[in-house]
Parts: sequence; structure tokens; C-alpha cells
Amino acid sequence: MPNLYGYIRLSPKMTDPEALVRQITEVSPDLQLFRETGIRGNIPAEARPQYRALCEALQPGDQLVVRWITDLGFHFDACHQTLRQLLDQGIIVRTLTQPLTFKAECPITDALLLMLKGYASSQTQQRLWAAEASRHTLRKDSAAWQEKFRGRRANHALHREIAQLLRSGKTLQSVAKETGASLSTVKRVKAKMQQNDL
Repeated sequence: MPNLYGYIRLSPKMTDPEALVRQITEVSPDLQLFRETGIRGNIPAEARPQYRALCEALQPGDQLVVRWITDLGFHFDACHQTLRQLLDQGIIVRTLTQPLTFKAECPITDALLLMLKGYASSQTQQRLWAAEASRHTLRKDSAAWQEKFRGRRANHALHREIAQLLRSGKTLQSVAKETGASLSTVKRVKAKMQQNDL
């Protein structure tokens, strides 16, 4: 028999999260709710612990209730991708903010997904246009351009510490762990040492 699940991502900015939880749990006493807390909205659904646990429980034919599709992804593109994956697994997805039902091989669902994909493309295009407009404005002011795109300044003290540890015979991985630097940073410092630049 199909199971009924709920999923919600709770933000610390929400004024009354329990009211939102009740909105889902009141759907049915049989609903099993997965609450995501302490996870930012821009984290992909598949990288969220509670969503991963939910996916392990879901079986074809099960229903998933969410307040709105944005609980499944921060941007429209992420929402579309997550919905598509759920539908491909035979999961029926219901939303509460606007009562919609997404299910496989349904013309209405296909139309909704097409519209969602259109919003995703539009959202991406708007971000690209906004970024280009900002760059265009900065290009008019060469000092502002250089300030914005000068890159991250090297942490010379960290590089000296890495070099000292490497000279003492420690491995790349152990130096990275001890200093908190990335492995690529440790490799760059080692390359500079070999070129006698450090």
C-alpha cells in the first residue's frame, strides 16, 4: 500500500515554523514528516540529510506532500530537477500553498513542468544579464574594475607555515589538515618552493 510522506525545510528566519509544520501534518494522521533544519535553501535537495533519508524511504506509488515546490530547491531549475527525479521514480508530489498534484504521464503535470522549466531559463537569463550589466558599469571605471577583480590576496603567513611543514618532511595531506589550507594551496606552495620563489 502506498505511503504518505511530508517534507519541509525550516529556516531560522521563519516566525512560526510550527504553524507551517501543522499545515503539512494536518493533511493526514498517517503522514510521516521529514523536517530539514539548519540547512540553507541553496543547498541541493540531494545534499540535505533529511531529504536523503526521505528518498531512501520513498517507493513507487508513494505520495510526497510539500508546502510549496521551493522546499525542494532554491531556484526554479533545482525545483524542476528534483520534481523530475521524483516523478521518474513513480512518486506523486502534492503542494499545499497552491493545491497542485504532480504525477507521471499526466498532461497537466507535463504543462506545469514545462512552465517551471521556462521560469528556470528566464531566471538564469536574468542573473546573467544582471551580472553583465554590473560588469559593463564597472568597465567604465577602471579603478573600480581593478578593485573588484583583483583576485584574492595571498596569505603569505600561511604560505610560510606550509613551506616550513613541507621542509620538515610532512606529506601534502597532513600539511593541509594541520594548516586548514586546501590541498591545491599546499601544492601551489610546494611548486613555488621548487622554483625557489618561497
